[in-house]
Amino acid sequence: MASLLRYARRIMGRRLTWAAYNAMAAVARGLRLVDPSREGRPLGISATVIVYNDPDWLPLALEDAASMADEVLVVDSSDPWDETEQVLEDARSRLGVRVVRQ
Repeated sequence: MASLLRYARRIMGRRLTWAAYNAMAAVARGLRLVDPSREGRPLGISATVIVYNDPDWLPLALEDAASMADEVLVVDSSDPWDETEQVLEDARSRLGVRVVRQ
């Protein structure tokens, strides 16, 4: 079963896999299978995203990480001339992620 899921993810690609995951999460929240509220709950889940010269998939990955975790930490090893820095600045202001440059 796991190999079938991996094969399906490879065929669908990153964007379609991400969209399918978010659609299923929205249905689960709509049916009240998971509690959509984070109010009153202490911070507990942190996610770390390691980045190196790949700004194309980064917005989707950060949105996905922010939807699952209370805190997102990005470790950026990108080159100074790469577009990744612009994407991270947008994510910092929009999603509240923390960025550490290596």
